[in-house]
Amino acid sequence: MASTSLKTPETPLHALAPRWWFAVAIAIYLASLALTEAPTRADAPYYIMDVLAVRTGAAPAARLWEFGHLLWRPFAYALTPAFLKMAPASLGWSENLKVLWGLVWVDRFCGLAALLLMTDLLRRVTRRPVGMLVAILVMVWGDAFLGYSQAGGPYIPGFTLLMFGLWYALTHTSGTLARALIAGLASAASAAVWFTFVLAIPAVACADLFFGRAERPITWRDWRGRPLLLLAASGVFLAAIYAAGAGLAGAGSPAKFMEWLRASTHGTHVRLTALRAVSGCPRLLLDLGMTGITIKRYVFRDPYNPVTLVTLIRQALWPIACFWIFILATAAAMTRSPQGRRLLGLGAIAALPILIFSLTLYELSSPERFLPALPVLLLSVALLWETKGKLASAARATAIAFVALLPVMNGPTMLAGSGAASGTVKARLEEFRRFAGPDDLLLPAILTDPLTYFQINAAFDPVNIPKPPLVAPIIMPANVVTPEWRRTFAANVLATWQRGADAWVTKAALADRPRASTTWVEGDDPRVHWRDLPEFLRRLEYDKDTPGDDGFRRIRHSAANEAALRAVIGR
Repeated sequence: MASTSLKTPETPLHALAPRWWFAVAIAIYLASLALTEAPTRADAPYYIMDVLAVRTGAAPAARLWEFGHLLWRPFAYALTPAFLKMAPASLGWSENLKVLWGLVWVDRFCGLAALLLMTDLLRRVTRRPVGMLVAILVMVWGDAFLGYSQAGGPYIPGFTLLMFGLWYALTHTSGTLARALIAGLASAASAAVWFTFVLAIPAVACADLFFGRAERPITWRDWRGRPLLLLAASGVFLAAIYAAGAGLAGAGSPAKFMEWLRASTHGTHVRLTALRAVSGCPRLLLDLGMTGITIKRYVFRDPYNPVTLVTLIRQALWPIACFWIFILATAAAMTRSPQGRRLLGLGAIAALPILIFSLTLYELSSPERFLPALPVLLLSVALLWETKGKLASAARATAIAFVALLPVMNGPTMLAGSGAASGTVKARLEEFRRFAGPDDLLLPAILTDPLTYFQINAAFDPVNIPKPPLVAPIIMPANVVTPEWRRTFAANVLATWQRGADAWVTKAALADRPRASTTWVEGDDPRVHWRDLPEFLRRLEYDKDTPGDDGFRRIRHSAANEAALRAVIGR
């Protein structure tokens, strides 16, 4: 069994994989961007709305400073004038789309920078072409990295800063203080872009103990040297950044600071988090699409859209099984070499805090959760080709099979033209725009309705230009505001009438049974039931319908409806 230590800048040049691997990585990345589209914009449109609201004076500057993404909105705000000038004016885009266009390019360039940093680390692990190629493909074709590299959100810029901190800590032999300051500042900045990255800073601080030196026992003296200095530098920088941010956000007192912090959770209320981890962790590399809905319908025994075990396996479980086989095979092979065991330790330091945080305080259903653990996983994959033995051979075969299946598993939702921007969802929105006014409000049943996702994720589709339809889901499951859905609905409709527009609901929301396409899962949130929705909506009067069962009904702006809705909100 062979083992490999990370090669430092003092290592002779011939000991590193050739520099042309950078060109290979760039070519794979550019080709992948050209063939795919972002399956989700995440919260990018909401960040942009805040930025433009502050820019036009419609909102105070304090709105730019949100605890979870402290530096992201100010960064977007600073670049917005450039985005508005540089975006293609001939396409008639709104200001929102022009800013989104600019942020998408920021993500693309940051993704390229992160890939080049990772490629340099991989060059120091193996010279084997297959090992290099497989690790690069796992990164580029993985859901979280490839999807967010063209989404316009904060996750790839934050990840790139974290990658730079890790790369600098592992590869530079500058003085201990200089190393701590540079790597610490990069790590602190990554956490200020997305606060969850703070959980990965300990892994950056002690990375060279596990992978950057000759293989000898790690002593207490090692722990209290460079790692503690880097941690201290990160902590000082992060504290200074957040102290300034809290002041600018108007959260100067302890009570206001805690309120500011709690607001960053956006009211998420998720249960059965341990069970969700089984399908949540694979989202780092796999775009599961409707898989999560299928699993939940099976687990909660959805009476409206039941899922059999055969359907569950065929549609949902096999890609999840592929992910876990790949991860477990890689981890098992790492136990066969001293360097591999150290990588396992580093991986635990990177991943366990995120896992514990998500299981206890948040959720694991978003692809970005385990991005901080991705570099250790890729280094482990590359190290497979430097490890001998039957177990390592089996793990190498598993890695090759997994990366070959990645396009098959991710293609249905990530290939250009195959995701949210095609099919019946687009046709339904086109129909809505034919009958509704430009400022009318569309109210689908729930947040995960494909109509809501299309309006956000397919922002550059012609049906969403110059501005997308206004969409406000009636029910937001797994949120602290879920029980108040009637009041929220009533307030949205009344506000729409007040500004001279009309409100429409989907015909599906009025049906006795939820259609499979609505993505409703009965029992997922026990505080709300489907039967309550049509029962409530049928009390209202409607005055216009669009054709077809998948169409829309306009709520009559009548005195009776207005009185009924005001009664719901208590005024």
